[in-house]
Formats: sequence, C-alpha cells, structure tokens
Amino acid sequence: MSPSFFFKVGIQYLVLWVDYETPDDREQSEERYVVMTAINEGTDSEPEINTGEDSEVVFTTESPTKLMAYLNKLASAH
Repeated sequence: MSPSFFFKVGIQYLVLWVDYETPDDREQSEERYVVMTAINEGTDSEPEINTGEDSEVVFTTESPTKLMAYLNKLASAH
C-alpha cells in the first residue's frame, strides 16, 4: 500500500497518494502521484480522513515538479 497524506483546501479534504518511482514496483498501473477527494469521518480535532466510493481523482502525474505546481496552485487559491 502506498503512503498517503491528507490536507484540507477550503472545506474539501484531499488525499495525496505517493507510489513507487519505478512503475514495475507498483501494485496498480496508476501514476506515481494521485490526489483524490476525501471525507472526514471524525472531527476537526481528531480527523479520520478516508477515500471511498464517492471519492474522485482530481489530479495525477508522474512528475514531482508538476505535483508541486498543482499543490502550490491549490495553496494560493485559498
């Protein structure tokens, strides 16, 4: 399973999944970096962030540079 990191943009929670650099090492054929919508099933002080059936992929890339540009764009928009 890939490591993941959650963050909040406005009221929307997002999860960033980071997979192995080498595609042959990955369990699925996804790109290395995937950002998905998520929900908080906990509270603001004790979040339980999960992706599920209603989650959508909002960004994918192989490039760490493109990922940083996307994340910077999100940060500057809010």
